[in-house]
Amino acid sequence: MDATLTGYIEKLHRLHFKEMYENDFFLTWEKTDDEIEAVFTVADALRYMRTQNISTKVFESGLGISLFRDNSTRTRFSFASACNLLGLEVQDLDEKKSQIAHGETVRETANMISFMANVIGIRDDMYIGKGNKYMHDVVDAVTEGFRDGVLEQKPTLVNLQCDIDHPTQCMADMLHIIHEFGGVENLKGKKIAMTWAYSPSYGKPLSVPQGVIGLMTRFGMDVVLAHPEGYDVMPEVEEVAKKQAAASSGSFTKTNSMAGAFAGADIVYPKSWAPFAAMEKRTNLYGEGDFEGIDALEKELLKQNAAHKDWCCTEELMKTTKDGKALYLHCLPADINGVSCEDGEVEASVFDRYRVPLYKQASFKPYIIAAMIFLAKEKDPAKTIELLAERAKERHFGEQGKRKGSRKAGSLSSCGAAEPSLKRREVCAMGKRVVIALGGNALGNNLPEQFEAVKKTSKAIVDLVEDGYDIAIVHGNGPQVGMIQNAMTELVRSDPERYIPCPLSVCVAMSQGYIGYDLQNEMREEMLDRGINKGVATVLTQVEVDHTDPAFTQPTKPIGAFMTKEEAEQLVRERNYRVVEDAGRGYRRVVASPRPVSIVEIDTIESLVSTNHIVIACGGGGIPVFKTRGHHLKGAAAVVDKDYAAACLARQLNADTLIILTAVEKVAIHFGKPDETWLDHMTPEEARHYIASGEFAPGSMLPKVQAALEFAESAPGRKALITLLEKAKDGIAGKTGTLITA
Repeated sequence: MDATLTGYIEKLHRLHFKEMYENDFFLTWEKTDDEIEAVFTVADALRYMRTQNISTKVFESGLGISLFRDNSTRTRFSFASACNLLGLEVQDLDEKKSQIAHGETVRETANMISFMANVIGIRDDMYIGKGNKYMHDVVDAVTEGFRDGVLEQKPTLVNLQCDIDHPTQCMADMLHIIHEFGGVENLKGKKIAMTWAYSPSYGKPLSVPQGVIGLMTRFGMDVVLAHPEGYDVMPEVEEVAKKQAAASSGSFTKTNSMAGAFAGADIVYPKSWAPFAAMEKRTNLYGEGDFEGIDALEKELLKQNAAHKDWCCTEELMKTTKDGKALYLHCLPADINGVSCEDGEVEASVFDRYRVPLYKQASFKPYIIAAMIFLAKEKDPAKTIELLAERAKERHFGEQGKRKGSRKAGSLSSCGAAEPSLKRREVCAMGKRVVIALGGNALGNNLPEQFEAVKKTSKAIVDLVEDGYDIAIVHGNGPQVGMIQNAMTELVRSDPERYIPCPLSVCVAMSQGYIGYDLQNEMREEMLDRGINKGVATVLTQVEVDHTDPAFTQPTKPIGAFMTKEEAEQLVRERNYRVVEDAGRGYRRVVASPRPVSIVEIDTIESLVSTNHIVIACGGGGIPVFKTRGHHLKGAAAVVDKDYAAACLARQLNADTLIILTAVEKVAIHFGKPDETWLDHMTPEEARHYIASGEFAPGSMLPKVQAALEFAESAPGRKALITLLEKAKDGIAGKTGTLITA
């Protein structure tokens, strides 16, 4: 499976969003954090597949109905694009050509347009208290029609902008921000200024500023709402923003100063809107049929706007933002000085400088809408994405064999990765791809022990090579990384003026190099002695982790040598280390151990394995990194558990078997007790039961069983084996070890 798609699929497996299935999308703050993240993830996956020329059509027939009660360019075509992306035809409902003027009710219209509709997209944003209610009325009508057997399916409703929120716009804005800043984890503390700006027109909806503060306050950002006095938004939405900001450890503040909002801002969003009180008044006048009153209100609002022409996004204001380089956002079209109007929201030079980023911002909307539909119509979205990738139908025949980023031309194989050769196809069919996780006993505790240990380790692995297995190896580094960091710490203490502390991520990188050096040389020698001509290479491997992983506040991963209680207490006093007793064998230092999200160098590893190389990768669980703004990867002060990293690598390599080699031949329950029982096989249900019962020690057997369980359940036919190093060949032959299969 393509590494990028595997990452999206694995992320979806970690999220909880089942309530989105056969449901509707009205307001972002009605959705959970996981549901919002699921939309972003599916949107990214759909976009990625399109760039790879993979068809994402999940419908063979069906309609997407659009109803726009206000003018639209971007949202109208984004909805049409989203429907087309998924295989739906689009039919626009023009109310002037319908029977509504002849007394047709909402209930009747909703049912008549929905006989073959899978989704209805509505924009109704002009009148306070009307648009969102109308959408709910439509949903109630089609729900009733489906229940009564009038409709064969209930179409999902997607809010394309109402009087309260513009969810597709604001979520597209947010996904653009996430990509610009290199991930959600980099948004905490970032300042975004949602400011009013002058426009020569009146009556612009409140839904964009309300949508922005109603969404972006849930990401730990410092959200500032700025507008002249009297241009307030709905108080209920402000309350939502306050609560979400508090829950996300961010902030929500208001100001009547555009300059104050721009000062030090990372993101600015200057946009005109009408005052909430005026929009309420206009709605009431419309309801009373008082069109003279509406005309008078329009003149009053235009005069009020004209008093604030200085509320414009200028070059001078942009210079006051963070480093003078804030990200400028707009939902478009913008009122541009000297271009679309004499005075407006933004100076032409500012807009021109940000034209490309603005168009990119808009380009996320089709995928956001498609993701909302996808999550509402696909019961198992992760599985559907996997099936689309495996089917690998060309979206455009003329682009056949030209997928962006492909190593070689060709369609996706049944294993999900681009086929470099026929041989790769045969390997997939034979079920011969194996990822091996080596425990600490396979490497020793110091240099002399390691040198001797890798000889025995290499013999056991080459036995599997002789049997025709394609192999990737992941090794632990607990003793080694602890030894390296202790040595570096002592070096700093010896001459603090000359040396600086070495980050834990750098220590992990060092351990990968020196363990890989010994292991690959010994394996090369063992293979040549047996007449096997096969390459072996160590890949310095980075593993992406989530900066918000709870593990960073709850360190549990043992590293370094075993210590006596006295030695451990001394390190606690002198270096503020955290230590724990490790399975009765002594005391060890513990550090954060976040779960791996994806393997950064997966394409390189895939290429090597596919071309007859043994690959040593993700040493010590991989160098833990997380994304910052742009494409930069920053090392994390942590150690990733090598068993979880091995399972992640095995999934992304589309391996058939994960072998976790440890110090015991089989997994036991009631370990060390009179009723100790060794297990030959575990089902996922049994494994979860034993885990819940506390049968496996954290930092010892627990991560091995959890990693094996995750891999075995990740796709049909996959299996995981836990056994002794010396028993690896017998274990894979089914003669010993503990096998976990779904």
